[in-house]
Amino acid sequence: MNAKFIKSAFWASKLFNKKLVVEMYISLYDTFVRDREMTKDETQEAKAWREKDILALTKSDYIIHTADYELTYWEKLLGITIDRKKVFIAPICSVSTLVSRKKFMQ
Repeated sequence: MNAKFIKSAFWASKLFNKKLVVEMYISLYDTFVRDREMTKDETQEAKAWREKDILALTKSDYIIHTADYELTYWEKLLGITIDRKKVFIAPICSVSTLVSRKKFMQ
């Protein structure tokens, strides 16, 4: 799940006693406030995006992401520390990448 529905997912995970796995490809705060400039940094909406990102990255049981360097960037941006013990890096891989690696290995 991504950060957009984190509050509902967090509540449901506690209700059903299940682990919460977050797979974030974008930061809501970074995308909507900084990149797209859809709202100013001081607004209530920007604070809500930031709060959802922080909740997703700090309160989830596991985090799946494509690159560690982006998690480091989000830590600096949001002023948080992400527990690296719960992070699993799953790089994006395409069929062409697999085929080229297979040829290399033969």
